Amino acid sequence: MSADSHHSFNDVVELEDFIVLIAAHERQHAFVAATVARLANDGRWALDGHVTMGAWMRDLCRMSRIDANRLLREGRFLITNE
Repeated sequence: MSADSHHSFNDVVELEDFIVLIAAHERQHAFVAATVARLANDGRWALDGHVTMGAWMRDLCRMSRIDANRLLREGRFLITNE
């Protein structure tokens, strides 16, 4: 499965392609989580009047409290263990 392939949600995917897809998803999730942690450390979220990065993500990214805090926690773990 190439990176530029376009599939509809109804396409049947081969098992080998699914493994590649999950790996790409996990890499992207790790990148997003690490970025969130770096932005949290930066503090620019406060310029929008938010008290925490979690509050900023809940308000502007429309995330639940649980999802925002989980993503931030995962990101902090990743950047601490780089």
